[in-house]
Parts: sequence; C-alpha cells; structure tokens
Amino acid sequence: MSGRAMKPGLFGLMLTVLVAATMIAGLQAANATAVDTEAVQELIREAEAARSRAAGLGAEWLETRNLIAEARQLIENGDLQKAAQRAEEARQQGELAAAQAERESADWRRRVVQ
Repeated sequence: MSGRAMKPGLFGLMLTVLVAATMIAGLQAANATAVDTEAVQELIREAEAARSRAAGLGAEWLETRNLIAEARQLIENGDLQKAAQRAEEARQQGELAAAQAERESADWRRRVVQ
C-alpha cells in the first residue's frame, strides 16, 4: 500500500477470501489422501483444541461443536474420509473464530463513536 491505511471493509473481504480459499484447499487435500483412524482422531484433537481456544476468548462459533460430533460419529460409522473433512472444517472454524476474537478485541475502540 502507499502509506494509507487499508479500509476495514476491504481487510474483512480480503480475509474472507483468503479463509475460503484455505478451507477449500484443506478439504481438497483431505479428499486427495487416504486417512486412517488415528489420523482422523488427531484431526479431531486439533479441532477440539482450536474450538476450546475460541471458546476461551468468548468467540466459539455455533457449528464447530456439531462438526466435531459429526466427525466422531462418522468414525464410528467407518466413513473416515468424511470424518476427516468434518474435523478439518471444525479445526479451521476454531482457528478463524479465535482470530476474529483477537482482531475484534483490538479493533473495537476504533469503531466507538466519540
């Protein structure tokens, strides 16, 4: 940029596009590789850790717990590929929720009318 501050709306849009591209790439990678139960369990642990971090910041997204529960159920049903996809999506949601909370905790003062 040329010394000017980026508009908040533009930053949000750029972040959304980057996040969507990352999620699509992650889901495609999960589809492309064979997974085993332990690998999916590790993805679920990572998703739970990210969800917990976001919850600790007061920013847990509603769907994240459901995705983790669905991933666990899919393991029991033997559908490891879908379980890996749901766990990866939940992990990304947890990370995004935490990032959103951290960004908002720093930016809210700028939006307060004085």
